[in-house]
Amino acid sequence: MEKDKLTILGLDLSLNCSGYAVVEVQNGKSKLLESGIVKANPKHNLNQKLKRITSHLQRVYWDHEIDMIVRENSFVRFNKATKALERTVGAVYHIFDVEIEEIAPQKIKKLLGEAKSKNDVESSVRKLLNLAEDFSFKSNDESDACGVALAWAIENKYLGGIESEN
Repeated sequence: MEKDKLTILGLDLSLNCSGYAVVEVQNGKSKLLESGIVKANPKHNLNQKLKRITSHLQRVYWDHEIDMIVRENSFVRFNKATKALERTVGAVYHIFDVEIEEIAPQKIKKLLGEAKSKNDVESSVRKLLNLAEDFSFKSNDESDACGVALAWAIENKYLGGIESEN
């Protein structure tokens, strides 16, 4: 990918509240173009929830001319939650005609300066994206999606990381 500008769609997928972030990396600097969450209506059935997630992410993909899609590769300990996550991931893979990269939560935390908590991840994301103090994430899912995109950019040498304070 020899470009001086790369647009990454970072995903923190779940059936009930998927986070997404569109991060542009250019000349070693990152900029948040759009981020948010796709929250499911608890009254909706599985197909309605998946349609809401996929149609929203398709709109984001086309609005920003995405070069790379990266998702957090996570697992859940409970069978029901695992099934819901697998269905969500499958639906998202189905709508895009590009390869989706995956990055493990532990690697994300390491690349974001040895982040130990959700607050540490958010703090690193704020620094790397140079966000205004009054910028507010709607949920951890949104800031985690930013972290996914940024960690992938750091790992692939498009962006410098945050030094650990350890």
